[in-house]
Amino acid sequence: MQNALQLPDAPPPLSEPLGLGILLFEQPWIFMIVAFTLGLLASVWFRRRGERGKGLALLAGCAGLAALLFLAARLVVTDRERVAANMHELLRATATVNDASLGRLLDPEARLFYFKSPAGLERAGILAAVRSELGQAYRVKDWGIQELQLAPAGDNVMQTQMRVRVTPEAWNFPHVSWWSVEWKKTGDEWRVINIRPLAIQFFQGNPSGR
Repeated sequence: MQNALQLPDAPPPLSEPLGLGILLFEQPWIFMIVAFTLGLLASVWFRRRGERGKGLALLAGCAGLAALLFLAARLVVTDRERVAANMHELLRATATVNDASLGRLLDPEARLFYFKSPAGLERAGILAAVRSELGQAYRVKDWGIQELQLAPAGDNVMQTQMRVRVTPEAWNFPHVSWWSVEWKKTGDEWRVINIRPLAIQFFQGNPSGR
């Protein structure tokens, strides 16, 4: 059982994919390092054979390939990257009680399940709860995502988990919690359809109330 004075236990991690698209457009560093290393090794080999010019040409070509890989990763924004950016915006909009930004991120069918509303709050209820809780009783002065996991959960659906750290204005001590947020893609936009807490520091029991 979790001690209320300890940090909340991490939930089982999501099975995050590691396909070619992710390696090319989200984490190109492996291919960049391989390309540059091969170019460096080839340049050394040709230099030892007395073909310094050919070695330098290969090194320049491999360095250029690494640069192209970096540029492609910067230009191509994957769905995972869009959702990751939205997760940061979701936390910012919630912590600052920004109704307009939060409303844009919530799907019309969005639901929040937590211990104060086990049956779930609809979109309007979520906005009202944020205004009531974070706008008055539990104002936040700083916040951040300490860990973020993203995994596809079906066609145009993305499951995410984040470890959040917030510091309330009332007491200068960080508070940590884990949250599950499910996103649905409609057209080109990703919006939240399901939110529930997984573990909350100082809270005993199931914080989702279900």
